[in-house]
Amino acid sequence: MAFKLFKSYTLKWWQGSLFKWALLSFGLVIGSTWPELFAPWRVALLAVFVILSAYLTAVWVKQ
Repeated sequence: MAFKLFKSYTLKWWQGSLFKWALLSFGLVIGSTWPELFAPWRVALLAVFVILSAYLTAVWVKQ
């Protein structure tokens, strides 16, 4: 079985929303302009990113 990194796949609207939330939370974790504002939320945002990214990766691999 060949691994295609750039294959086409379709997400449902709510899966696309999860993808956007995952990217938003990851962006806030690694590049926030105001680290003192997001520091208390860093672990929670990282958890959101990891969980949603794992789910979307599973959907991507399944398709």
